[in-house]
Parts: sequence; structure tokens; C-alpha cells
Amino acid sequence: MAQIELARLSRQYYIESNGNMGPLLEVAAQRLTAANLILIAAAFGQANVDAAVAAYAPASIQATYAASARMGIMDRSQARFVAMGISGVTPSPNLDMTLYEIFLDYFTAGADTSAAAALAQTSAYAGTWLSAAATFGYSVGTGIYWIDDQIDPDINIYLGNEIGAAVDVAISLINTIAGDFTGDGSSATEDDWDWVPD
Repeated sequence: MAQIELARLSRQYYIESNGNMGPLLEVAAQRLTAANLILIAAAFGQANVDAAVAAYAPASIQATYAASARMGIMDRSQARFVAMGISGVTPSPNLDMTLYEIFLDYFTAGADTSAAAALAQTSAYAGTWLSAAATFGYSVGTGIYWIDDQIDPDINIYLGNEIGAAVDVAISLINTIAGDFTGDGSSATEDDWDWVPD
């Protein structure tokens, strides 16, 4: 399980169990290795897992667990929420998160959040920022084009020719690769691409 999934699972389990993580940690202490318990501690909280290991883990696991280095608290986990003093359940996506992490943030925000609703919220959040990034990128590109045109009007023709040559090379490569799949090893012809819409 990925760390972000474990972190969000710890938060969701806390919410669903009304803070009663004892039964899950008891089973974890009895069945998991020391390395896995260290991961669990980074998500569910060091003190909670330490208590479960001391009470329920076999002696060999306790010794290995006690001698092992500890991980820091996982982001987006119940342990992180406790360390920050947050007791509520509010999604808080940010630009440092991947789309999947933003989806998980919305999906695990409450018991009534469906996957479709979380996907819609993720799209709305990401769409706002992607739109802003596209607008900014277009503005910067337009400015660079204007400056290039003022300095040397022929530079844009040169760049256009270079980009056109790169596209021609890419098309030639695609045709060569497609020819390898025609069965006879010959290069693809224009007829081989009839299935591609114009």
C-alpha cells in the first residue's frame, strides 16, 4: 500500500470508528512485522502503536520494533492531523498534491462522499489552477513571440522551420514503426493510415 493510501486510511478509520483505533492496532501488533508496524506508527500515531506493540506483539517483534529507527509522521495521516491540532474533517487540497492525492483528500473527507462526487470536486479544483496556468503560459509565450519578432522577424520563420522539421521526423518515425506491424516488414504507406480520421 502506498504511503498516501495508508495515511488517508488512518484518517478515514479514525473518522469511521469515532477515534477507537485500538482494535485495529491490536490486530496489527499481533500480525505485522516490525517494519510494517513502523509504517503504521507514522500514520496512526507513535504513542498508539507503541502501546499496542507493548501489549499485543510477540517478544521478538517488540525487540525489533524497539531497536528500529522511527519514520516521521506521514502527511495527510491521522497522526499529522493530531500533531497539527486538527480535529475536524475538511478537505484541504493544495498545489503540492498530485491529482490522485487531491481525489483521495476529497474522497476520504467524510463518510457520505462518493467517488463520483470526489472526482467532480477534484476536477473543479484542478481545473481552476490548470486554467490559470494555461492562461499564464499563453501570455508568456505571446510575449516571448512578440519580443522575438521585434528583435529579428526572421527568427520566427527559423523556429517554425525547425519545429516543422521535428514534426516531419516524428511522422517518419511513426510510419516506420507502423510499417513494422504490417506483417511484411515494409514501411507503412499512406493507405495504412486510412483508419485515422482527417
